[in-house]
This record gives sequence, C-alpha cells and structure tokens, in this order.
Amino acid sequence: QHFKRWNTTYSDTNIGSSKGNVEEHEQLITDLLKFANNSIIEPVQREMSFRPRYKRLSVDESSFSPTDVINSTDNYLTANDFFMSKVLPVHWAQNGIDYLHDFMPYWTAILVVPFLTKIFFTIPVALISQRKQDKILPFIPIAMKDYRKAANKYRADREKFNILTDKIRAKYGFNPLYAQFRPLMVGIIQVPVHMTLYIAIRTMYSSFPDWKYGGVAWFGNLSIADPYWVLPVSVGSCMCLSFLNSMRFQKDNQMMLGGGAMSPGMLRVGFGVMSVVMIPIAHFWSAGFNLYMSANILSYMLQLTLIQNNQFRAFWGIKSTQFQFQCQKELREINMSESGKMKGDMEREQQFAHIQSKHERKRVVRVNNK
Repeated sequence: QHFKRWNTTYSDTNIGSSKGNVEEHEQLITDLLKFANNSIIEPVQREMSFRPRYKRLSVDESSFSPTDVINSTDNYLTANDFFMSKVLPVHWAQNGIDYLHDFMPYWTAILVVPFLTKIFFTIPVALISQRKQDKILPFIPIAMKDYRKAANKYRADREKFNILTDKIRAKYGFNPLYAQFRPLMVGIIQVPVHMTLYIAIRTMYSSFPDWKYGGVAWFGNLSIADPYWVLPVSVGSCMCLSFLNSMRFQKDNQMMLGGGAMSPGMLRVGFGVMSVVMIPIAHFWSAGFNLYMSANILSYMLQLTLIQNNQFRAFWGIKSTQFQFQCQKELREINMSESGKMKGDMEREQQFAHIQSKHERKRVVRVNNK
C-alpha cells in the first residue's frame, strides 16, 4: 500500500499523462515489491522469533499463542542484557553446554559441567596455590609474631611501623599479614566462572530454543523456576551436606574453619541458617541454574575431599593436613596472644591518659612562663 500510494501521488504530480513514463515506473514499483516480499519479515513472524537464534527450534510451537510462549520462558533476556557478558566468555560457555547436548540431554549436561570445571580448572589452581603456600607455611607464624610485636610497639608511629614492616618482608620474603589469606584466592578465582555460567544458563534460550524442553519429569522446562520447590530444597540440602563434610574435617583436625575463631556449635548453627535461607533464594532461579548449583556444591565436596586426602596430597607433592592444621593452630594462638597484649596496652593507656594529659599541661605552662 505504501508503494501504491507513492505511485499514485507521484503519477498525479510528476508523470502526468505520459503513458511510457507510467509503464516504466510501474515496472520499477513491481520490482521493488518483489524485493520487499523476499526481504521483509512479516510482523507475526518477528513477534514469534523475538531475536536471532543460532539453532532452529526442533519442537513445534505453532499451536502456542505468543502469550504462552512469552510466559513459558524468560526469553526476553539475552546475554547483552548483562553488562558482565561483555567481558566474560558467556557464548563459549553456551556453546560448550550445547556441545555436551549432542551426547546427552540438557539437564544431564548441566550436571556434568560443574564437575568438568572442578577437574580441569579449580582443582589444578587449588593444587598450585597449595604448593606455593607450603613453601612459606612454616614461617608464617614466626613472621606474624614479629609483625604483631611491631604493630603493638609502634602503633602510634606509623612511619617507624612501615619501616619495620619492610624489614620483616625483606627477612621472610613475604608480608605475613597477606600471606595467611592467600588460600582465599582459590575461591575468588572461581567467581568469574560462576558468573559466566549464571549468565549463560539464564540466557540459554535466546541462542538455543530447545533449552526450554531440555528438562525431565516435573522440571521439563529449564527456563522457569521449579513450581514444586523440589530443586530449591535440593540446593539447600546439598549446601547442608557440604557444611557437614567440612565439619567432619575440622573434627578430625585436618582443617580449621574460620581460623578457629568460632566454636563448632556456632558453626553448625550458622551453616544451618544459611542452608535454610538459601531455599527461598534458589526459588527465584530457573530450574537449569538450580541444577547447576546443586551439582556445583556436590563437586565442591568432591574437591574438598580430594584436597584433604593425605595420599592425594602426597601424590602432588603437598604436605599433610596435620602439618597444615598445626601451622594454622600456631598462627591462631599468636594472633590471639598479640591481640590480648594490644588490648591490654590500649586499656592501660586509656586509664592513665588523664594523668598524662595533666602533667603535659603543667609542662606546657612551665615552658610558657619561662
């Protein structure tokens, strides 16, 4: 109709009664209409596709209304809707999940991905970090003792404290304050991995529409939340099992949770509350991401069990867990002892502060009178 209106207007104003010009322009308009029919997507087709897809949908959705399609998935989200997708390999993760889908269903691929991530990335990084930590682990308690003494002695003189800290760093080859937190880097390195897979799973449907039908049983749709709360409860249960597994190693004197600052009873209560609170949070996630979280927690249990196994540690040239626990225990005792000394010194200073200030005022008066 647009071309027809343009043709009528243009013919009335410019073409006039010239029959040859009219035929020539009609032929041009006919060619343009043929090109338009081959190139323009109809509005109904554009509404049903929502955005470009990299794979064709294998399930017939012709019987579904557009409203049903929209409500049955969060397909209005793409990777570009997340800022971090511009720096994280989200599309690589989606392609990897889809590659596994060539050999297994999507829900099985999601369960396999965390274990592959732990085997090929997280566990090697943890082993490398632990071997580097073993080289300085026997010296951390001694260095920390010197550091805390310097902090107590020169807490009012920052310049002298920095000079002494540099000498301690030169003597031991590391900063004792930061060295005790090096193992936390393994957990920090995993944050980009979890963020990548969260965005990849959340936006999986936009690139692979079969994702919506990749589930099984009651969670056949991986793009929406589990309506029966079974998967969120499984996430909380897996988290509780992981905490119990960690408590088992602490009971056997193989590791010290929280640096030994909290009692086992407080840890159990804290872990139990976290497991319960995680259930309603997980209900806001899609079924696909709930599967990933459950598998990720179970794979972390496998990683922790391997890292705390002395035979596995000896195979990779890492010192035993008993040696690690003893060094952590010495470090904890030094920190508690020096903290008590600093607290006592500060209380004494506060107690005699008014006497010191009184004599200081008298001295200033004498100096001024002179």
